[in-house]
Amino acid sequence: MKKAILSIAIAIMGVTSVQASVICEPVAEMAKDVMRARQSGVALSDMKKIAEDMGPSSIGRMVQAMVAQAYNEPRDKTEKAKQKTITAFSQAHMLLCVAGTK
Repeated sequence: MKKAILSIAIAIMGVTSVQASVICEPVAEMAKDVMRARQSGVALSDMKKIAEDMGPSSIGRMVQAMVAQAYNEPRDKTEKAKQKTITAFSQAHMLLCVAGTK
């Protein structure tokens, strides 16, 4: 589902392969920020509000999907585990973004 949402968002934006890195790096950073908030204990309601405030644009829908996915993951207990989860989440979204541009 997350791949489909991201692919649709990228298609709507009309991204070419050349533009993929320009789009995908910020997507990965956004994913990192979302998961960092999750791992830091930011309330789901606060994150949903931020995502909803982005509006119904493809970016807003993408962030809403990221928030939903991040909050389906448990909070890690150690700082090392939190960093690993944040990095993995960011890398997964980078890969999805790149795949969505092909």
